[in-house]
Amino acid sequence: MAVMALVACSAGKNRDFARYYDPEGLFSANLPAANDIAVAPPEPTSQGPSVLTGVVSTPPAPSPSPSNAFGGGLADLAQTTEPQDQTVYQALAVTTGTFDDLPQMALAILTGNPIVDVQIEQEMRLGGIAGELIVADVVRDGQ
Repeated sequence: MAVMALVACSAGKNRDFARYYDPEGLFSANLPAANDIAVAPPEPTSQGPSVLTGVVSTPPAPSPSPSNAFGGGLADLAQTTEPQDQTVYQALAVTTGTFDDLPQMALAILTGNPIVDVQIEQEMRLGGIAGELIVADVVRDGQ
């Protein structure tokens, strides 16, 4: 059995998304097009769930904005922008070998954690294997 978890620390902003295809062929996901992508390699463990494959999508580092050499003015005020969205997306395919079933694993990993707010939990197929899709928001320090 396997579980696919898509977790985001979200600020609720509108963004352009692009389709990501897992190199192992286990899943695809819509992730923000402007984000940096890092593939999560397989991580077998002797205890607990093992990561089969995954991806972490993080916002690009903010670019420093030039300041006026004379201490600012109306031009600097006009360039004031909203804080950059810092939503981080993680899509992980993990095994459930140490659990009796998928709901037990979901409870232990995600729903049992008070900072995790599960939005979607449904059965699915993951690379031809019975699985479960869990989409959750993670809130840390009020964000």
